[in-house]
Amino acid sequence: MLAKPKAVLWDFDGTLVDTEPIWAEIEAEMLAEHGVIWDEEMMRSVIGQNAFVTTRQMAESIGMPERQEEIHAELHERIVARLLRDGLPFLPGTRELLAAAEADGVPAAVVTASNGFIMQATRHLLPDVVRFVISADDVAVPKPDPEAYLLALSRLGVDPAEAIILEDSVPGTRSALDSGPSSTLYPRSPNSSRIRAWSSRTTPCGARPGPISCRSGANFPRWPVDGPLRSRHRCPARR
Repeated sequence: MLAKPKAVLWDFDGTLVDTEPIWAEIEAEMLAEHGVIWDEEMMRSVIGQNAFVTTRQMAESIGMPERQEEIHAELHERIVARLLRDGLPFLPGTRELLAAAEADGVPAAVVTASNGFIMQATRHLLPDVVRFVISADDVAVPKPDPEAYLLALSRLGVDPAEAIILEDSVPGTRSALDSGPSSTLYPRSPNSSRIRAWSSRTTPCGARPGPISCRSGANFPRWPVDGPLRSRHRCPARR
């Protein structure tokens, strides 16, 4: 059993930073400008999915599917403007865990379904311990496909069994699990019950090699993920 992981991979929106409310607010704002309101279930359903899919749904909802590219660009411009104005809203405990990783010599990377436009604009706001960012623009198939996480692991030269992945959505959790890490954890979020329900049907704890972590990494029980983030992370297959 290893004392610590060789890498920690972070999802961005909703895991490292509390940007999901910003996305939801701006998406709702843009829809409302055309007299459209999505219900709560619809808003939750788009969390974690590729923004291209979301903007296609937005364009269809307002009855202008031909404007998807314009809506896609505007959505991202508004998101970047908000983040540059207000800074990155780091979730509680995330910067402490990043600092613990840096102190232990454990590299970190961000793996996100957001596109390169947003990540390039905000890259300078991330701590130095984040070696690089893998965005949707870096892969042929974004989450829930595991390509993004596999690419990050390859760049770090780390075996999946030696890594911890932190996620917060169903597409992201599926992507993480299919890349084969030792542990996949997620913070409590509006999608927690959906992740738990999905995961319990497909990959319950202990069902196969590389189980989801229950509060602490399966191979790294003493590593700081059991400290600053302990109250925020649970196994998706258990309460």
